[in-house]
Amino acid sequence: MKLNMITKLLIDAQMRSIEEKLWQQWLVKYPTMDKSNFLSFDKFKELTFGTKNNEKNVDNNKLTSEQAIEKANKIRQLDRGGGE
Repeated sequence: MKLNMITKLLIDAQMRSIEEKLWQQWLVKYPTMDKSNFLSFDKFKELTFGTKNNEKNVDNNKLTSEQAIEKANKIRQLDRGGGE
């Protein structure tokens, strides 16, 4: 396999792991939500990771260095159990 294919697979696996942790955080918050403060999981994920526009940039590998560092810091924080 080419290195970029392996890298993409590793990134995808890491993102799935992070999304699972984010899902667990959303499930903890869900019982306290009501009509006035309900967030769908997609909206919760968008607020955590940033706008959908930033996600498109990640998919197209067009991140600026600041965006990449910010994304890495968010991932590190989620991986360490923080995320709020």
